[in-house]
Amino acid sequence: MTLKEYNAMHEAKGTPKVWKVDYAFCCPGVVETKLFKTEDEARRFADTCPHLVCIDRTWDIWNWSKKH
Repeated sequence: MTLKEYNAMHEAKGTPKVWKVDYAFCCPGVVETKLFKTEDEARRFADTCPHLVCIDRTWDIWNWSKKH
């Protein structure tokens, strides 16, 4: 499956997107992930992380947004 097909599949299913922050929790090399509903929440959290790895949007394949 190509990325284009994967994106089209999630769009067709109505899968929402969430903001994902990957960060080093206790030391570089140990990466944790935290999900957020809004970009503002994600950026505020990311600003507190001394070892930020990445911040971006991703498909909510875990139904996280329904639970929160």
